[in-house]
Amino acid sequence: MLDDLFVALRWDAVNVMVSVFVVVDSDTAPEVDFAVGPAVPDAVRVFALQEDEEAPVLAGSAVFEYDLTFEAPPADFAGYLAEVLRRVAVGARVAWLGFEGSFHFDDLLGEVAAPNLYGVVRPGGTPVLALTREERRGPAWLEVVRRHGRELRYRR
Repeated sequence: MLDDLFVALRWDAVNVMVSVFVVVDSDTAPEVDFAVGPAVPDAVRVFALQEDEEAPVLAGSAVFEYDLTFEAPPADFAGYLAEVLRRVAVGARVAWLGFEGSFHFDDLLGEVAAPNLYGVVRPGGTPVLALTREERRGPAWLEVVRRHGRELRYRR
């Protein structure tokens, strides 16, 4: 079931890289504990993603990306991903999981991005995961992603 997901997350052919994106109404990345039980990333890097100052999409908000690196994925990978989304969404507008190279300000949680995302949550909500290629390419997933994307568009 998760084989195609693991292939995509091992884009460097060595490690599993989980990219977590979060939109917050702050210029500081939220402090998040990514250790979930025995599942602890080997490395965590955080990046502030900069949008075009001439035409900002998220006026007053910022996007941060956390790259979590594992030599081997956690045993309960789906459970780990859901818990990470819950944790990173605290105090955020929306959070999601996406493949390397999937992020672009022109299509935040939109139709083009949807097949390249595999998890999404809004604060206080239940994380929704799409762990198979079939799920990510289906109309139900596109609607889930769009619904969460509305969290960004209507708060301007």
